[in-house]
Amino acid sequence: MNLKKGLLAFCLSLLMCLSLAQPVRAASNYQTDKLSLQTKAAIAIDQKTGQVLYAQNAKQGLPIASLTKMMTIYLTLRAIDAGKLSWSQKVTPPAAAIANTSNSEFANVPLIKHHRYTIRQLYQATLIQSANGAAMTLAQAVAGKQSTFIDEMNAQAREWHLSSTHFYTSCGLANKDVGNLAYPGASGKAQNYASAQAVAIIARHLITEYPQVLQTTKIRKMNFVDGSRVTVMTNWNKMLPGQPYASSRFTLDGLKTGTTDEAGACFTGTTVMKGRRVITVVLGASDDEARFRQTEKLLEFIADYYGVVNLKSYQLTTDTKQGHTLKTRLQSVTQIWDPLDGSSLKLSLQTNPSEPIAKGQMLGTGTLVSGQNKLIQLKTLRSWEVEVISSKQIGKLTFWNRVKLAWQNFWMKL
Repeated sequence: MNLKKGLLAFCLSLLMCLSLAQPVRAASNYQTDKLSLQTKAAIAIDQKTGQVLYAQNAKQGLPIASLTKMMTIYLTLRAIDAGKLSWSQKVTPPAAAIANTSNSEFANVPLIKHHRYTIRQLYQATLIQSANGAAMTLAQAVAGKQSTFIDEMNAQAREWHLSSTHFYTSCGLANKDVGNLAYPGASGKAQNYASAQAVAIIARHLITEYPQVLQTTKIRKMNFVDGSRVTVMTNWNKMLPGQPYASSRFTLDGLKTGTTDEAGACFTGTTVMKGRRVITVVLGASDDEARFRQTEKLLEFIADYYGVVNLKSYQLTTDTKQGHTLKTRLQSVTQIWDPLDGSSLKLSLQTNPSEPIAKGQMLGTGTLVSGQNKLIQLKTLRSWEVEVISSKQIGKLTFWNRVKLAWQNFWMKL
């Protein structure tokens, strides 16, 4: 009888261990048990750190329509930065771009044959009116040839390791819809595609490297002046202040919409919340209203579910190999979004450091957990790896200890 009871206790213990050993929810669907959006994919991130606050089907490559224009604008701004273009420089649109502007099915401002337009005009038209002809003209100005510009877009995507991304047009239309500027050798049905993760990475690079872009993306209306002809450009971002779907809780100042039959209604939004800039992406919403409603729902979730922790006043600790508790801090990270789940942030190092330890010593790489929630990074959609530094000295440091630690820190910083 005792043997049976012992066997039963052993089995129960084994089952408990197996259940505790089950992994935390898949990172690619981070927080989807707390929020289900009516979109094909979505993600929300902290712009500065890349911390992922929500992700739903974020790795699948999907058509992205005019969200493409964020990459076009990024490469344009890079060319201006490098002195290859200037804001006041005037360029003549290619014939296919002019023809595209006469198609009422596409978002555009009229471009007229033999007229010349400044880079600034085309930049504003691309961001505000989502003008396809303007984007195509910028591409031509940057690279001299449309296909060369597309190659540059794809090269940039590879440099950022955006594996589920490919571009065929500079504006986001299907290859067949850009006339003789279609990418050679590709099907007419070829669409630009990327994952929500990739779109967030593009948006993050754009805002981080060229924050001035927000001064244009927040504009509701602007005149496009072409001689005596004036076209009123209206921003498709209907969450801007004063627009039909403006939030009463958050003030959005960007970033880009995209719509085609294949892509559905897509939107990359951005706002400052709790002193941090947040970037959201929704792909494949059912219609214009849905993409903004789902974005609002996502922003509300982040605001209600997370608090921002100032790590300068927060005690993160780890244990040394000798069993002592060591106060630590994170390298280059001062604030973190902490899930409001009743649990404190916990730091886990890959290996516990060995004493003696100097103040300011690099301790290696660690990850952060709050209860059952792993903090996730954008680059991999896996546990967010952070560099950890000692906040105090433990143990007596000899001269040779100091030399050894200095040498270790030198190599860790390379």
